[in-house]
Amino acid sequence: MFQQKKFYKLMTHPSFVMYGLFRSHIVRNGNSSLYKRIKSQYYDNGDLVCALSYKEIRIKTGWYNSRINRYIEYLEKIGVIRTTGIDVGKRFEQQVYILGRRSSMGHDRFFIDEIINEP
Repeated sequence: MFQQKKFYKLMTHPSFVMYGLFRSHIVRNGNSSLYKRIKSQYYDNGDLVCALSYKEIRIKTGWYNSRINRYIEYLEKIGVIRTTGIDVGKRFEQQVYILGRRSSMGHDRFFIDEIINEP
C-alpha cells in the first residue's frame, strides 16, 4: 500500500496534469519515422517513454512554454520522470520523457510507484 500523505501531496501539484498527459501518450508503436526511432531505442529496450513536443503540450493544456518547462523540471526533480533528447536533424533535440520500465511479466513499473511506496 502506498503512503497516502505522499501520494496526495504529489497528485495535488498542478504538474501532475502533465504527468497524466505523458502517461496517456507512451510510445508503444512506430507509426512515424520519429516514433520508429523512439520505439526501437527506448520501448523495445524496456523503457516507457513519451515524446510530446512543447507545441503539442501547449495545445493540449493551454499552458505557455515557461509553465511547461517549470512543471517538467519539477517532475524531474522529484524523480517521477527522466528526460533525454533525441536528435531529429533540427535546431533542437526532440525531448523524450522516460516514465519507467516494462517488466517481463507485462506489468509496467513507473518511477512514481517507487516514490509513493518508499517509507
